[in-house]
Amino acid sequence: MRAVIIGTDYIKTADNQYKVLEVNTNISLGTLEDRDETIFEWNNLKSFIQSNGFTAVNVIYPPYDNGIRDKIQKICEIEIGGIVFNSFETQPGGLTIPYIEDNDQTLTIRLSYDVTAIIDSEYCADNYNFIRALGG
Repeated sequence: MRAVIIGTDYIKTADNQYKVLEVNTNISLGTLEDRDETIFEWNNLKSFIQSNGFTAVNVIYPPYDNGIRDKIQKICEIEIGGIVFNSFETQPGGLTIPYIEDNDQTLTIRLSYDVTAIIDSEYCADNYNFIRALGG
């Protein structure tokens, strides 16, 4: 199973409403040790991994963010235990991700841009298409 984590940029208007500016897949969650981990729903991820019977988790991440990689590795190997963890760092400025065979026993989480993916080529690369899809 494949999943992508997206980041969304907002702007707060003068009347205190938030408007979506763009969506990104090449995102950084930063160093998790420096953040309040309660803003992330890690228990939901753990439950998702367990309830789907995944035996392996792959994380594809940009070179400037290994905090998420480290946290997911800890979830797989220590908190749940017995889950094979693989990580794949993309190249700075890279346009594609490594090919990883998809199967029902493996969850692949992507945090990196991939020009061959529809969400990236259609909506991240062209913010007008994204805003139009939202009805804006």
